[in-house]
Amino acid sequence: MVAKPKKNLLSRKCGEGPPIAPEGWKWRAGLRKQDMYFTAPDGSSFRSKRPLNEYLRTLTNPPAPADFCWSVTPEVLDHPAMQSYKAATAPKRTAKFKKQAKASTKPGVEPAAKKPRK
Repeated sequence: MVAKPKKNLLSRKCGEGPPIAPEGWKWRAGLRKQDMYFTAPDGSSFRSKRPLNEYLRTLTNPPAPADFCWSVTPEVLDHPAMQSYKAATAPKRTAKFKKQAKASTKPGVEPAAKKPRK
């Protein structure tokens, strides 16, 4: 069985600047954990370190390669600039889940039996 790729904590989100990219740069997170895309102020786009480093060598005053966050971790989400993204990544409770949780908390009421699968 093939292992599923880990989901990116910022899946399909985008933003600009620190803590994920240097000031003036834009970033976009893909679906997988390792999918990060960076866009330079001049519009050049990068999705891997090698072309990005080659581009940085051509600049007169480049940002440090360490300023680019290629893997979003919970520590990155704790940065004050990321609080709005952190709230958006919290697990959502569905209406069905809420009904089940509410029904199981009533005293004297047993939860409904599960239907057998076909």
